[in-house]
Amino acid sequence: MSIVLGHRGASGYAPENTLEAFKLAMDMGADGFELDVHLSKDGELVVIHDETVDRTTNGTGLVREKTLQELKALDAGSHKGDQFRGCRIPTLIELMELIKDNKTITLDVELKEYPTEGKEEQAYSICDRVIGIMEDYGFGDRIVLNTWNGRMHEHIRRKYEKKYRHHVYFPPR
Repeated sequence: MSIVLGHRGASGYAPENTLEAFKLAMDMGADGFELDVHLSKDGELVVIHDETVDRTTNGTGLVREKTLQELKALDAGSHKGDQFRGCRIPTLIELMELIKDNKTITLDVELKEYPTEGKEEQAYSICDRVIGIMEDYGFGDRIVLNTWNGRMHEHIRRKYEKKYRHHVYFPPR
């Protein structure tokens, strides 16, 4: 059995990690999609791949140094074509609201905040918040947690045992 996952939604056809890309991936029959989660300056979970907004929006700077309001003011679509002008960086909640009635979609959620020295608790808290949102929307059994950090995988395994699937990268540190 094979499944088809859209990378950052249908990013070949629509601006990556936007609601438009995720909707298009579902419309195209994808079984799920990979997405990336960062934290805004004011603590909101936002769906964007890079640590900066430079490549995918008309703005510049680090995601973590911008409030949600500042991120929402950016155009995340026009670089992909005029038909996508005005696309915005979505929050994780906005994405979940879009897909909440789809009972088959699988999510490969890449956690972009890593437990680096001095930021361990913040990274683990973000992970736990993402898992909580997935559970609240009934996606707990349809997620794969993805991170390029072995310590984060250790946290997930230690706290949640074998409840969630992992897209694992090793070495652990």
